[in-house]
Amino acid sequence: MQIVACVRDAAYSLVREPIRPTVYVPFMERSDGALIVRTAGDPRALAPTLRRSVTEARSEFRVRNIALQSALVSGR
Repeated sequence: MQIVACVRDAAYSLVREPIRPTVYVPFMERSDGALIVRTAGDPRALAPTLRRSVTEARSEFRVRNIALQSALVSGR
């Protein structure tokens, strides 16, 4: 095993729940995963470009769900 990075604590399910230990593994070792994108503009406008770019980069990957951080935090 090779450690390539260390990151700060982060909440993944609900921001108010306790922080749990987390390990990141390469996308190729998982059947699912999350890609987090930060944009200065309307993130929904970026969705078609994101879907196309991911598929062009790795044809076996698909963007299935796109959610705004505000919706994830509020539980909507």
